[in-house]
Amino acid sequence: MPECPVCAADVSLADDAEVGELMECPDCGTELEVTGLELAAIEFMERHDLAEQERRKGERLRAALEPRLPAVVRELRQIGLTVGIELKQKAQPYLRQGQRSSGCCRRWSSRTNSSTSWPTG
Repeated sequence: MPECPVCAADVSLADDAEVGELMECPDCGTELEVTGLELAAIEFMERHDLAEQERRKGERLRAALEPRLPAVVRELRQIGLTVGIELKQKAQPYLRQGQRSSGCCRRWSSRTNSSTSWPTG
């Protein structure tokens, strides 16, 4: 928890505090400026138990995905809600099929450093 530099009192930041915002020390009344929110972000994560929430949601996601994986999937790798899928074959044919069926796929062009829409069929 941040501390007042004048009286060493604990100063709690609002969840929506912003850098540059002015606040008052609850003990001595000194005007303080929010200069960094890294510690506040960590405290928010701990207070709301975000790591445990992510773990539980990740377990539910994996339980929902695994029975639906097609035979072309070699391995599903996961950390929390981040999922990677390794295919047994090259992905290009599956990407093309997705382009034709959904029309919402996008590709990254390394030559132009821009994102372009896949053509729809």
